[in-house]
Amino acid sequence: DGLLKAVNTESAVRGHDLYAIFTQLKPETQSAVETNFLTSTGTPLIPLLKKCSKYFSHGRYSFEQFGGSYYLSGVRDLAKGLLEAVRTYGIENE
Repeated sequence: DGLLKAVNTESAVRGHDLYAIFTQLKPETQSAVETNFLTSTGTPLIPLLKKCSKYFSHGRYSFEQFGGSYYLSGVRDLAKGLLEAVRTYGIENE
């Protein structure tokens, strides 16, 4: 359903910082994902991606963190929107 193709597109991109990972993608991939994200959510991707960029590492290594908070509805919106945007990208590029 599009995800496998999209996942294999740039599988060498690695890391924990979501925004940094996104900027390592090819410009045409970034553009397609941004457009699909905006279409599916009505929200621009980049501001939300920047706000949630280090949530993975902060959550995974929470024992190293002191204080802090998370924008949980933003994380949910980001995850749901990216899933749909990446699925659409994969389908369009099969």
